[in-house]
Amino acid sequence: MKKILCKICFLALLVCFNAILWAQENQTNDISPSKEFFLTISPHTLGTSIALDYGFIGNRLTHAVHLEMTTLRHSKEVRQRTSVGGVGGSLASVSNSFVYGKQNQFYGVHIGYSGKFHFSRKANSQGVAVSASYAAGPSLGLIRPYYIDLRVSPEDVIPQTYTEENAVIFLDLARISGASGLGYGWDELSYVAGGFLKFGLNFEWGHVPRLIKAVDVGVTLNMYVKEIPIMVIADNQAIFPTLYAAFQIGKRS
Repeated sequence: MKKILCKICFLALLVCFNAILWAQENQTNDISPSKEFFLTISPHTLGTSIALDYGFIGNRLTHAVHLEMTTLRHSKEVRQRTSVGGVGGSLASVSNSFVYGKQNQFYGVHIGYSGKFHFSRKANSQGVAVSASYAAGPSLGLIRPYYIDLRVSPEDVIPQTYTEENAVIFLDLARISGASGLGYGWDELSYVAGGFLKFGLNFEWGHVPRLIKAVDVGVTLNMYVKEIPIMVIADNQAIFPTLYAAFQIGKRS
């Protein structure tokens, strides 16, 4: 239910943002815009990211300040469920979904420089503008302990994260009652420094010059100074290459 409500709120926010932009569709201005601001929603091969860019428009090059938050999963993560509360071999209920062997959640906060090199400009009435997009800068990695509900006794189910002391119980599927939820681990964050590089192709369409509606596809390289301990049962990594497909919406002024 929480996930459904979160998706509904997210879609409502996107619709409202789009409505605000479309409210200016009939406004005209002979002065060419010099600035742009847009929101990017980007599913990628290891998670999802959301970004904001505030840029300055040139003849062939647009350059911008780039702020992005991304989730980064391990490539070996598999979400699953187990049966809990069965009596006499019957299935009484199914656990919340969880990732077996996962030790930490990992997020990247990127602050850097982004830009677009314009190969072509769309016509005011129709057409598609094609650009090469790129971004680069430092990244702050956030490591949050991953909690699962463990049955430590026949009567007690307790949220726990992985430690060397509870390793046997943590990796025992018969004791797992599902993931504990997003409310755990935020007071136990640890940090790691890194950087990111992003390259892609940007396709913008629409008949309103001051509105931005575009799709951006490409590759991102997230790099950190040490391996990120995401999984207990698999080798971890310090470099996360991803493929992405992003939707962008915004305005120019």
